Amino acid sequence: MGKGFLRARAVDVAALARPEVMRLVPYVGGRSLDEMKRQYGRTDFIKLASNENVLGPSPKAVAALRHAIGETHLYPEQGYPVLKAALAKRYRIKPDQVVLGDGSNELLVLACEAFLRPGDEAVIADPSFAVFAHAIEAAGAKVVRVPLRDWRHDLPAMGRAVTRRTRLVFVCNPNNPTGTMVTRRELDAFLRSLPGHLIVLLDEAYGEFASDRSFPDSLSYVRCNLRVLVVRTFAKLHGLAGLRIGYGLAPAPLADILERLRQPFNVSTLAYRAAIAALADRGHERRTLAMARAGREALARELGRLGLTPIPSQTNFVLVDTHRDGKAFATALERRGIIVRPLGHPLLRRCVRITVGSPAQHRRLLAAVRAILFG
Repeated sequence: MGKGFLRARAVDVAALARPEVMRLVPYVGGRSLDEMKRQYGRTDFIKLASNENVLGPSPKAVAALRHAIGETHLYPEQGYPVLKAALAKRYRIKPDQVVLGDGSNELLVLACEAFLRPGDEAVIADPSFAVFAHAIEAAGAKVVRVPLRDWRHDLPAMGRAVTRRTRLVFVCNPNNPTGTMVTRRELDAFLRSLPGHLIVLLDEAYGEFASDRSFPDSLSYVRCNLRVLVVRTFAKLHGLAGLRIGYGLAPAPLADILERLRQPFNVSTLAYRAAIAALADRGHERRTLAMARAGREALARELGRLGLTPIPSQTNFVLVDTHRDGKAFATALERRGIIVRPLGHPLLRRCVRITVGSPAQHRRLLAAVRAILFG
């Protein structure tokens, strides 16, 4: 076999792939601490870009991880009954209404695989979580984008975008990357307006951080057996982002469909054991929420005093209009040892997304911002 043969075979691979796959652009996450340390040659970076839990994981979860390391030669428990039972008890549903995922992203992908065919449509807000469009397009369906209104989901417009071809509607609440939310009244009216031939996916990765009393009780839709899939994660509130574990809550027939697609042992033993322990540590949850909720208000207030425009947030991050090129602003912060997230969407080119950190991290961030703005 000569080099020419190998070259020809390599070129042919793209022709063998589905066209939908070749049109996809790989997801690009926030830059890691290790990457920044290598680039700038400094070790004192603080990362406020990926909305990770500044307190880290629960000590109980860490202890469970240490114990579970000795079990890593064994497959996880079939069906993950202990964690499913714990989630069902917390949310007052049944274990067969819970589906576990390798991160909440897997559940978004499973929903698209289950309900979308080539030629179908799925409605999303724009901008919203990038994985929505990626999963829809990978399934061969059409993404129908509805612009935000005043930084929030425009639910009436999303309802008008629904056609007979629509099979999924995605509502990210609170929305990533804007941090804004839709209310219970708005979501109730939206669900009542929709036809019966589609599924509504509520991505609540940041739902626990919402303190507004009008935030929807999405589990009431599940208990009423509406065609709603609620997706949540252990990455944010529980600080298990590196273990990749999320969960879906849905009426049993809907959950059963996702279970049929879910790969065997899709959640690792380590993630399973850590999640069980994390869910039982309500003290760590309370400390995380207290820091995030107080921190986002203080951070937004101080950034506003510096002349920037923070968007009101119900999450553990704040989207900030810098009134200048957001990517350049993020780069200026990087040079001062602080990582934030610039956004590529046209609406957000002047913005950066800043994770709520500790008071000490905020002081350093604000000092860097002052230096950039005022020299």
